[in-house]
Amino acid sequence: MLKRIITAVVLVGILLTLIITCGSWYFVALMSLASFIGTYEMLKCTKLEKVYSVSIPSYILSIVLPISVKLGFINEVG
Repeated sequence: MLKRIITAVVLVGILLTLIITCGSWYFVALMSLASFIGTYEMLKCTKLEKVYSVSIPSYILSIVLPISVKLGFINEVG
């Protein structure tokens, strides 16, 4: 549990640094990475990471959706 808390604190620090100092493409790349990791964790918790009909589309969407929003293909999410 301590390992996850330390990882979260480090990632929040990196995220805030990117939001404040870097261009928006760095932020999109970070969001794609965070989305991919979150998708992996969720599929692992639900034991669906080896159900490829679920996991592969989920991984693809977790990477493509933040990029699509940045490029303007998706105007609103939600």
